[in-house]
Amino acid sequence: MYRHFLTLLFIVLQFSISQGAEKPHVSKHLSASDLIEGAVVKASCGQCKFEMEGKGCDLAVAINGKYYFVTESHIDDYGDAHGSHGFCNAIRDAKVKGTIKDGKFQAKEFILLDKQAQLPTANQTSPVLKD
Repeated sequence: MYRHFLTLLFIVLQFSISQGAEKPHVSKHLSASDLIEGAVVKASCGQCKFEMEGKGCDLAVAINGKYYFVTESHIDDYGDAHGSHGFCNAIRDAKVKGTIKDGKFQAKEFILLDKQAQLPTANQTSPVLKD
């Protein structure tokens, strides 16, 4: 009897360990709290790359499959928008904090991530950092 109990206990433990080892489910959609706390989003020129309506070239982000123009940060704050890695020619990753209000993303923080390492570059931290 004791032997059957140990065998059953071993099976239950193995099952529990294997279930706990699974990767956690990561949502493909960002919540409002993700944006307030900080999330990595796609950023580019709204008109050139995201085909948004507007005049000229304006910084925009893609959040949950929707595009939003960015307030509190300007497309030229991150170098030449028309350069080879500029927002008018490339879609880049950015770590952002902020909220969506009136159909625009109000950036409290906007840090352009390096294309290769996905780390902030020294000269591309946004002046919109606020406490």
